[in-house]
Amino acid sequence: MGIGMNDRWFPRIFVSSLAVMCAPCALAAILVIPGTNTGAIPDNDPGGRTVSFAVTSTQRVSRVAVTLNITHSWVGDLNATLRSPSGEAQLVLFSRVGAGRSSSDGDASNLDGNYSFVDPAPGTSVTADLWAVAASLPGTSIIPPGNYRTSTAGMPSLSDHGGCSTRIDAAFGDAIPTSQGINASGTWTLTISDLVAGDTGSLATATLFIIEAENIFKNGFDSPVAPQVFSNCIKTTHDLTGNGLADYTTLADNGGNIEWSVLENAGGGATGSTNTFTFGSATNDLYNSADIDGDGIDDPVVFTPTTGVFQIRRSSRPGAPPLQASFGPPL
Repeated sequence: MGIGMNDRWFPRIFVSSLAVMCAPCALAAILVIPGTNTGAIPDNDPGGRTVSFAVTSTQRVSRVAVTLNITHSWVGDLNATLRSPSGEAQLVLFSRVGAGRSSSDGDASNLDGNYSFVDPAPGTSVTADLWAVAASLPGTSIIPPGNYRTSTAGMPSLSDHGGCSTRIDAAFGDAIPTSQGINASGTWTLTISDLVAGDTGSLATATLFIIEAENIFKNGFDSPVAPQVFSNCIKTTHDLTGNGLADYTTLADNGGNIEWSVLENAGGGATGSTNTFTFGSATNDLYNSADIDGDGIDDPVVFTPTTGVFQIRRSSRPGAPPLQASFGPPL
């Protein structure tokens, strides 16, 4: 459903974001979608609770935010991941806050209230760093409700690469100037999991906010997108799954195409799932990986010397067409 700006509350950052992005866009539809299947979060269960958001709009996404009304002790236990319909895009909102090489338990702070995960408005940095706020609090204090940036996952006892700020609009929306946002239509899901036994809590409500893209204004005259803001974290390289650890990646010639196999590094010798895909020419292209789109996750990159074109397969949006960028004359 689409509603007017004054019809219902949504994260205040959205108001300023919309105004800064483009004043004529004030009539763009803002979708407010309540989630279903909220309730108690299963303790020490990686499967967690999955909340669904049914979106009927067929427009593309410009900006996204998620608000959770949540009560839970020990925020370091939790993982929250948002996925678009058909898995075209996904992003960790927060995970194992405070967990690192010297902390297996994560941060002991508690959640109690409305927490919105949203990018800063363009030209501003008006959202808080969840990791920094939690670390500044004594003991089991309550993290103040408010607007927070999304961040990479903590890895207990294994890595200090967690807590880097990411960009939710880069993953789902049109924050990348040469890329369209995903189609909003379908069932979005939020999975929230408690990964450590002992502390418990519940999700009272979950709300997905979507600002639809207005194609008439996507003409090169839009205001600059929000800057990428990193917290005080250690950024890893070759992390193609967004868990803060460099993943195991192999490349092979498969009928003239480059076949990539990315095995998730779960730390301590453990591994997760393997993602295999073809991307690039095995005979013509050079390859690398780097966080090109600024979402905090490394992306496979190929360069074709004969055309002078880079192609970027976005790790947080694997179902979308690759980004392309020309650089210099063909070799």
